Amino acid sequence: MITDGLPIFVNVVREDPVRKGLLYAGTERGVSVSFDDGDHWQSLQMNLPVTSVRDIDVHGNDLAIATHGRAFWVMDDVSSLRQTGNSTPFLFKPAIAYRERPAGFTGTPMPKDEALAPNPPFGAYIDYVLPLTPSLSPPSGERVAEGRVRGVTLEIFDSNDNLVRRYGSEDKRTAPDLTRMQTAPEWFVAPSHLETTPGMHRFVWPIRYPAPTGVGTRRGGGEGVWAPPGNAPDPRINLPASAYAEQFALAKQIEQTRAAIAAAMEEANALTKEKPDLAERVKAITGGPAGNAFPPPPAAESSLRFIDQALARVANAVDGADSAPTRDAREAWAKLKPAADTALAAWKGFRAKSQTP
Repeated sequence: MITDGLPIFVNVVREDPVRKGLLYAGTERGVSVSFDDGDHWQSLQMNLPVTSVRDIDVHGNDLAIATHGRAFWVMDDVSSLRQTGNSTPFLFKPAIAYRERPAGFTGTPMPKDEALAPNPPFGAYIDYVLPLTPSLSPPSGERVAEGRVRGVTLEIFDSNDNLVRRYGSEDKRTAPDLTRMQTAPEWFVAPSHLETTPGMHRFVWPIRYPAPTGVGTRRGGGEGVWAPPGNAPDPRINLPASAYAEQFALAKQIEQTRAAIAAAMEEANALTKEKPDLAERVKAITGGPAGNAFPPPPAAESSLRFIDQALARVANAVDGADSAPTRDAREAWAKLKPAADTALAAWKGFRAKSQTP
């Protein structure tokens, strides 16, 4: 094999079982790929170190390789390599993404000097390519740095064509605030972001709805309830589609009530700053902010903060595992929903009176 004008010793060649003419080669310098039955080759190195690749296995949608001295590596989801793009922006057909919940606490992160590669992100992989073509050039008089396009938008819909989530390249990147973090930054997993540079990009959707303002279930917040798995549930679990539907419906109801409480708490904070003399009366209804104390100071059972904390536990019981809502969870919701409505009504009435001249 000759790549970049240099001869390379080849250890193994494997044919893709899906796309005819797609070949993978393990060489003394890494991995190469051919899209035309071996007539032309190009590097498929990605983040693989320069190393001898002794064997390759195409396992489903993944490409597993065995190296000499640098362990096993896997290129996750090569579906995009099996599809042919064109000269315009192209969205590849995603592979089936099974809704498998990530593991919980798995121990302290590995030391920084430990040689290892990052694990693949959890979620559905969505690949797209942005070629550098005249059709993507900015209008006369404007410039786009590094050949970037103006913007990229990704919309995800459910089986009934209802919008599940919308992402844009203009979305603010989420980064940990090192001045406020109480854990090491290694615990923070930055969400995927839509890139606008020419070339192929991968976006990872965590298979969740967006969280309402003030409500977040994933470490760092920002992620709402799980989207129903549709035709791709966890294959290890035998659960009827109706159970997933019941789980989703109840989880959304709880989330909406928590969002209303979060909005009320935000209003309460603003009112307290505006009228400090009302602070004690506000606290009697809301329970006051939890602050940074751990555990937070107790709040009255009729307060918004107490009810929200109780709802958070019920939300985790409902949406924290693949199962239909339990009787205990339903009973807890039946008790907390009227309490939340009463507390919210009390706050709404107090706020209206406090704004009366």
